[in-house]
Amino acid sequence: MTKKLAPLCLLLSIAILFLASGREVAADAPHRTYFVSLVPKYSVTNFYNRLATSDAHVVLTSEEVPNAETSIEVNVREDEELLLVEPRNRRPESVENALSTVGPYAVVKIPNWGGAKHFHIGDQFNYVEIAERKETVHSLPTLPRGQLESLEFKSSGLALAELSSSFSDFVFPELDEDFLKQKISELSGAVPTTIDGQQVTISERGSKEGRKLARAWLRQEYEALGYVTSEHTYSTGSNFIAERTGADPSRHLMVTAHLDSVRNAGADDDGAGTITVLAIAHALKDLPIAYNLRVVGFDEEELGLVGSAAYAKSLASNNGFEGLIGVINIEMTAYDRDGDFGYHVIDCNENTSSELTAIIDQKVSELGLPLKKVAACTNRSDHASFWRHNQPAIVISQNFFGGDSNPCYHMPCDRVDILNFEYMAQVTRGIGAGVAAILVK
Repeated sequence: MTKKLAPLCLLLSIAILFLASGREVAADAPHRTYFVSLVPKYSVTNFYNRLATSDAHVVLTSEEVPNAETSIEVNVREDEELLLVEPRNRRPESVENALSTVGPYAVVKIPNWGGAKHFHIGDQFNYVEIAERKETVHSLPTLPRGQLESLEFKSSGLALAELSSSFSDFVFPELDEDFLKQKISELSGAVPTTIDGQQVTISERGSKEGRKLARAWLRQEYEALGYVTSEHTYSTGSNFIAERTGADPSRHLMVTAHLDSVRNAGADDDGAGTITVLAIAHALKDLPIAYNLRVVGFDEEELGLVGSAAYAKSLASNNGFEGLIGVINIEMTAYDRDGDFGYHVIDCNENTSSELTAIIDQKVSELGLPLKKVAACTNRSDHASFWRHNQPAIVISQNFFGGDSNPCYHMPCDRVDILNFEYMAQVTRGIGAGVAAILVK
C-alpha cells in the first residue's frame, strides 16, 4: 500500500514545525478556498477529490455543500498543500496540527514542496493524500432530487447479480507453496532470474529500471501461459496488461496488483499481491472462460496511485468501462505474524462493489478455508482510482488494519524470509475461487 519514502517523512516533520512556528502572512495573500465535507454517498457529483467511508463520502469542493453532515472551509495559499489524513489508529483527532476532522479524516495544511502526491505524516501508518489542485473537477451524472442514494446511481458496467445464475461450481485447486515462493523470490531479488535470455536480479522495483525489469519479467511469465500482453503508457510510467479472451469478449473482469515497490525488495508489498494474481492466472490458463480476464500490474502505486489513476482516466475517456464486471485489486497477501489467517475484503459499500465481496465470502466459506475476515475500509490502494469513476472495485489483503500489519512494511526487511506461504496459498485460493466463479464455464 502506498506511501512516500523515508526522506519525505523527515521533510514533512520539518514542514509541520515550520507551520507551527507562527509564520506571518499578509491577509491579502493569494489563496484558494476549499470546502471539505462529509456527505451522503453520491450526493455530490462535482468534486476535486472524493474519499469513501463505509456509509458516506468525504468530498473536496470549491463551493459549500448544502446539507452536509460536517463541513469546513479552508483557505490555502499557493505555497501550501492541503492534506487529507487517514490515521492508522482510526482516530483523526490524534493527528498533530490538524485544522479539523471530517469523518474519519484529519484536515492538515503544510507548506508545499512539490513532492509526490501521497506520503505519510508523523506515525508511519498515517496515510496522506494531497488535495487535488486541478482547475477541472470530476463530473458524474446528477440524480433527480430525492434520489441521491438511489440504486439508479450505479456502475455503467455489469452488476454481478446479472451473472449469478451462470456462476461456476468449479473447485479452485490447492496451490503449490513452492511455486509461490519461487516466483516471489524472483520478483523481489532473493534469487536471480532470466529475462530474454539474460540472467538478472530484480533487487528493487522503485527505480525506472527496476520497474522496467518487473514489467519484462511479468510479460515473460504471462506469455508463457498463453496470455496476450501489452502496456498502457502514460506520462511518467507504464502499466502492465495481460489478457485472455472469453466466449463473450464484450464483458471483462479485471484482477490487479501494483508492480512497484519503495525501492526495496517489496516481497510482501506488493510482490505477494502480484504473484497471487499470477498464480490465479496460471490456474485458469487452460480452462474455458465466459468473459475476458484482464490482469493489470499498476505502476507507481507507491507514488500516489499514479498508474491506476491514469489507467482509469484512460478507460473513462474511451468507453473502457463498458462491459466491466468489476475490479479485484490484490494488495499484500503473505504476512501473518499471529497465525490467525486474518484478512480483509474491502468494498466500503461503494457502488456495487459489495457484490464482488459477496462472491469472495461465499467461495471462502464453500471451500472451508481457515481464513478469518477482518472488517476495514480504506482508500489507500489502486481500487480507489475506480471508485472515483463510480466503478465496482474491492481490495483484498492480509490483516493490515486489524492489528497484524507487517513491521517490515516499506522497510528494507520486506523480504521473502518474513513471509508465510501457507497463509498466502489460502488467501490466493479464496480469491481465485471467486474469480473462477465469475469466469469459468
